[in-house]
Amino acid sequence: MNYDNAPSISTLNTLSQFIDYKNWRDFKTEFTTTKSASTSLKKSFKIDTSKILKAGIALVVVLLVLNFAFKNSEAVIDASKIEFKSHSVTKAIPNSVVFNFDLNSVKSDSIYIQQFWDITKTIKINVNQKQATSIYYYPGYFRAKSLIDGNIIK
Repeated sequence: MNYDNAPSISTLNTLSQFIDYKNWRDFKTEFTTTKSASTSLKKSFKIDTSKILKAGIALVVVLLVLNFAFKNSEAVIDASKIEFKSHSVTKAIPNSVVFNFDLNSVKSDSIYIQQFWDITKTIKINVNQKQATSIYYYPGYFRAKSLIDGNIIK
């Protein structure tokens, strides 16, 4: 069954009276007024995207400034308070080198000893550790550097 016709006015009046309106025209008039009022209400609450964009950019700038300020306020490590000494065990090759250090004043989890010329020869150090060893396979002056948070300390 295909029904493409509009309902009769008497049917519309009956349905309108069922929902407490006088007739169909009364319902239609009030519904149209309510609909136009809600449309104007929606228009008055239109979002201003340029203001949101400006506020978002300002927020990002403030967060970047705060992040930069806190990173630069980290405590500077005083190298004079860190003891770092080394001595070789033998004069022959390969040679074991013993590193003695005191890192009690350091508050970091990124502490390394690195052979001066070879960045692949790196030893991770624990803050509570007092000694470490490394093997040197080439003759010469046995040099190493201590790195804390990626900065050379000694």
